[in-house]
Amino acid sequence: MKRVALSLLLLLGLAVSVFAQESLAEELAVSSFKKSFSLEVGSGFAPLHTLGNTRSIDEKYAPLGQAVDDSHPLSFTLSGAWRFAERWEAKLTIDASWFNCELIQFPEFGTDPSGKPRYRINYNQAEHLGRINDGFRWSATAILRHIWNPQNAFQTYSEFGLGYIFGLGLPALIPGITFIGLRYCWNHFYIYAENTYSPAATLVHGGLGWKF
Repeated sequence: MKRVALSLLLLLGLAVSVFAQESLAEELAVSSFKKSFSLEVGSGFAPLHTLGNTRSIDEKYAPLGQAVDDSHPLSFTLSGAWRFAERWEAKLTIDASWFNCELIQFPEFGTDPSGKPRYRINYNQAEHLGRINDGFRWSATAILRHIWNPQNAFQTYSEFGLGYIFGLGLPALIPGITFIGLRYCWNHFYIYAENTYSPAATLVHGGLGWKF
């Protein structure tokens, strides 16, 4: 958590610095805005609907005398962003998130009254079956992004949107918000990092983008 807090403080500090560096010349400059389309790929801390999915994974393997251990949540996003105004972009983000974990098999010790095998829940005696990927969740989020300083190469932005989580059941519509986003733009290529809470990520998310 200390690293997460440090990352958030760094994002906040950079955002304040960028605002302070906007000059009068930039404010008076003639806008060179052109409509454009961008593709972004990213990764970050998995969204909450995936982090809370561990119980269903455990229930899936328990009848077989198996369990998952050493779980690592993974999340990857693909986004398309339409720049329709100098300070505004409309974005659609598709997220895939899941757990990579170790599957273990507990030893049997007889059967229950119905004839089903009993398992000894002892991790020291468990057999390691290898790593698996499970607990997949998908989401799609429609987002509006406001760029605070569009004339700078080092830009700050905020976002708000609404996402749909597939296969979750009701309620499946979840709001999303990005308080602070930072990106550095070259001619076509850019990198970004953001503090976001959405169906696509939790706390920290970042990646690469390409403007066409």
